[in-house]
Amino acid sequence: ILGPMIGGYIIDQLNWHWIFYVNIPIVAVSIALVIWLMPKFPASKKYGKSFDWIGFLILGGMFSSLILGIVKFSNYGNLSSANVLIPLFIGIDLLVAYVIYAQKFSKHALVSLSLFKSINFSGATVILLMSGITVNGAMFLLPLYLQNVRGLSVVWSGTYLIFQGVGLLVSRIQIGKLTDRIGTRWV
Repeated sequence: ILGPMIGGYIIDQLNWHWIFYVNIPIVAVSIALVIWLMPKFPASKKYGKSFDWIGFLILGGMFSSLILGIVKFSNYGNLSSANVLIPLFIGIDLLVAYVIYAQKFSKHALVSLSLFKSINFSGATVILLMSGITVNGAMFLLPLYLQNVRGLSVVWSGTYLIFQGVGLLVSRIQIGKLTDRIGTRWV
């Protein structure tokens, strides 16, 4: 909840590079605590399936290209620029490449396309995509609006976003209670 405000303060007082540097000591302490305190959990069963590096690289490239295209779109403001279109087309091409790859090597694919044959899985995926766009889109666009349109500093933009975090926290608690009371179908 305080992350956007702290991030805004770091950007305001230092520079944007520190948003990444601040994670280094946190990760170092976390790794030390995991090594020191985390009990060992040996794998109960060995699976013959190895990690799909090709699928991982294709999907990673796809998501990176699409995100880059969206970021470039926010910088250039139109879809006619080659700086916007090239990453978007690369992302779409990699999506098509993954679909072809996953059909050809279905037993080894990182994300099996056979999952989408289930109407429940497909429906849940579409709903998660739409809710992700709604929640994360607001979290992405609201700071831009507050800074670029309203003229607020990054610290004040982060402070305004505290209320969004509190709202998400309260709504998730209430949704959990509703799910326990009436079931997941209606929620």
